[in-house]
Amino acid sequence: MGKHEPNSLLKRVRASLRWINAQWTQRPLLAHVLLVLTLAAGSAVVTGGILWSVAGGPSLPPISGESARLELIKVSLLVTGGIGGVVALVVTYRRQQLGEREERREDTRLMHDRFREASAQLGEEAEMSQTAGIIALASLADDWPEQRQMCVDLLCAFIQKPLHTSTSPSEGDVSPTSTDADLESSSSYRLQKFAISEIRKRLDPLAGAIENWTGLRYEFSISHIDKLNLSHTNLTDSQLIFRNSSARESVIDFSHCKISGTVIEFDETFSLPGGKISFSGAKIHSSEIRFKSVRTRGVTFAFDALEFYGGLVDFDLGSIENGHFSAWGAEFHGGTFRVNSLCKKVDFHFRGSEFSGGVLKFELSGGNKGWVEFHGIDLKKPPQGVDLPWWIDEYSGFDSAMLMQLRELSAACQINP
Repeated sequence: MGKHEPNSLLKRVRASLRWINAQWTQRPLLAHVLLVLTLAAGSAVVTGGILWSVAGGPSLPPISGESARLELIKVSLLVTGGIGGVVALVVTYRRQQLGEREERREDTRLMHDRFREASAQLGEEAEMSQTAGIIALASLADDWPEQRQMCVDLLCAFIQKPLHTSTSPSEGDVSPTSTDADLESSSSYRLQKFAISEIRKRLDPLAGAIENWTGLRYEFSISHIDKLNLSHTNLTDSQLIFRNSSARESVIDFSHCKISGTVIEFDETFSLPGGKISFSGAKIHSSEIRFKSVRTRGVTFAFDALEFYGGLVDFDLGSIENGHFSAWGAEFHGGTFRVNSLCKKVDFHFRGSEFSGGVLKFELSGGNKGWVEFHGIDLKKPPQGVDLPWWIDEYSGFDSAMLMQLRELSAACQINP
């Protein structure tokens, strides 16, 4: 929470400056002139008084009436010229302010026109028109940082459109008899892939995109997607929400990502039967990966060679059946890894992993008949807490060597399984 405070303070300062500028430009020109003249006169009086006091009030030589009139004329001309200069400066500045405001208004109008045109193209039936709409919307998001989130929301909504094939019983639906080949040859499938690639391009530092789309919210509610490839991207202060993803044997790939200050959430409508979610080789700093009441079957969760620095990985109140969790060679430096789910035939592999502080917690129910493997782990700094499942000694599938390793791990953390 604290790391977001500077950003929010900066936003408030910018908003205050915009309000002050708006109040200034909305005042009549005469008010501006009088205000500036008053400030100038006040400054002259204060400055003169200070100089007079510093000089000790020097005595002035007497002057004749003619000389006094000449001096008065000179002073009057100087004051008049000064006032004229001040008025000219105020008028010029006011004209510039009004011109800049008009330019901003015109730019905003053009941006809204571009948004409407891109939206209209996305709503057309022709694949070429929709492709042009995706390109136009992504380009608009690059040029319009103030409303980039709105553009991304529309792009994500387009990705969420149900796929349809030429053999579908009704447009917008995927037929139960449709094959993967039917889907991959459909225009809606190609458009979905292209829209995802436009997002990925703005998150991959090596893709050469002009703008980076970090710090945004992405919501993927997809009934059918075979692969969402976000590998090698940078996700900073972002939020990714996954809903309604029930496609069989699909892959969501975050491998080799750099993730910082980001929340990635899979909600209760997410299942992904037989699929894979990969964070292998990723570097995660102060981020949260949440599986909230997710019910999965046959899913592989890959965290191999992960570098985890603080944050949370949480499987909360869901069910995992015939699953496989792999964290071979992963490094956990602080943070919390917690599994609080109904598990049936789920394997957890931490072979060769390194733990340096943090919390490792298993709150499994359902009498899991899988494996919890810690062979070759490195406890440079034992986790602050390890909570292992109560049934671990009772399950005959664990050999004596594995039970010994588990006991040593628990003993190092002063917690008994």
